[in-house]
Amino acid sequence: MPKSNSKNHELQEISNYGGIYLINQLQNLHKCIQNVQKLKDSENIHDLRVTSRRVRVGLSIFSTCLPDKKNQIWLKQIRTLTKAFSRARDLDVQINFLKNFKIQNSNLSELTPGIRRTLLRLNQKRRNVQTDLISILNNIKKSGIISEIENFLSTSVQPDTEFKEPSLSLYQLSCENIHQRLENLLFFEVFIQYPERIKELHQMRIAAKKLRYTLEVFAPLYKGKLNEYLEAMRNIQTSLGNIHDCDVWLITLPKFLQKEKKLINKFYGQSRPFNRLIPGIEAIRSDRQIERDKLYSKFLYDWQMHRQANLCENLRKIIFEPILTKPNQTTNRP
Repeated sequence: MPKSNSKNHELQEISNYGGIYLINQLQNLHKCIQNVQKLKDSENIHDLRVTSRRVRVGLSIFSTCLPDKKNQIWLKQIRTLTKAFSRARDLDVQINFLKNFKIQNSNLSELTPGIRRTLLRLNQKRRNVQTDLISILNNIKKSGIISEIENFLSTSVQPDTEFKEPSLSLYQLSCENIHQRLENLLFFEVFIQYPERIKELHQMRIAAKKLRYTLEVFAPLYKGKLNEYLEAMRNIQTSLGNIHDCDVWLITLPKFLQKEKKLINKFYGQSRPFNRLIPGIEAIRSDRQIERDKLYSKFLYDWQMHRQANLCENLRKIIFEPILTKPNQTTNRP
């Protein structure tokens, strides 16, 4: 095959691969939006958030196959969707935790006022967020962004094109993206011995999440070889996410107490009624601190096990192996 034809063949393969991935995710996103609008289940919010992130990862990885200005607009709009529903999901998690915490401590009457007040404020925030969610979903629907991306992809994807073996260019694209995401994750490894580095641990969670979604994009190329690493990243993301949930409680509860004290002083002209809230809120804070310590210890242990098993080094070997063993080809990509 002439070099020009080989190059065009590889460019079309990348475009097809990315287009098919994105079309599948956009179809899932459309279903998630419909389910959320029908208020089927709170888990639909989680599904929508995750799917929107997968769409963003796909738009970023295959950006050179997409119209640059349009893609920037698409990314911005999908990011707005992710952000709004992430806030809703975080509040739902806090509310569900607090409902269970209230039941578990129902025999301790001195804790009830503080727990009830905290739950009241969270529910108020959740109702306010719900108004924003409806507005954002309506804007997404009016903009026709999902159909716009799908229409573009349908004109660029050639589903009948057959590729017996992924090209070197596609493997290179995979390797570059996975390796970069892996390096971003490992950048934060130096901070994990310092439990007070809340910001860096949260950023490590985000890095693990992005690596996980990138592995998902390219997993079909490696025929099951990435399954172990997908599971590991999922566990790391979950562990750091649970730690972050505790950190949010530990950061916001003192601020919440100060705000409630001001409100009570303003309403009653004194702070004595505020004292009834302290035991319950302090119980929440203590519980979240104990849980945080347990989660952090487990994360450290799990991370050490991954490192001893050479998880990162083995992942590098898998993604570099096709590039090192494939015959030299034209590797120019879009």
